[in-house]
Amino acid sequence: MQRPSQLPSQAEFVTALNSNFGVSSDGGPSVPFVLVECNELLSTERQHCYSLLFKGPVEQPPIQAMYTLENEQLGKMQLLLVPIKRDEDGIYFEAVMNHLLKN
Repeated sequence: MQRPSQLPSQAEFVTALNSNFGVSSDGGPSVPFVLVECNELLSTERQHCYSLLFKGPVEQPPIQAMYTLENEQLGKMQLLLVPIKRDEDGIYFEAVMNHLLKN
């Protein structure tokens, strides 16, 4: 499990593709989401950016917020999730990760 102040790396998220995450906000009940994509966005000598796409239940309200996510493999973390689309299978939320490599 990662240290509380450190989020998993992109490689760690890739190993958790298609796994379940319990997602909650403001102390509410946990809702099952699935990590469906982990996409490279930008890599330079100064930063590494990638996006995570989670699929939640179709009835999940499309609210942009800080969510607490818990995964058996990656542990507990907080991420800003932004709703980006809805289809008959669910509602999709994206988190964009930006890891600075150098100051």
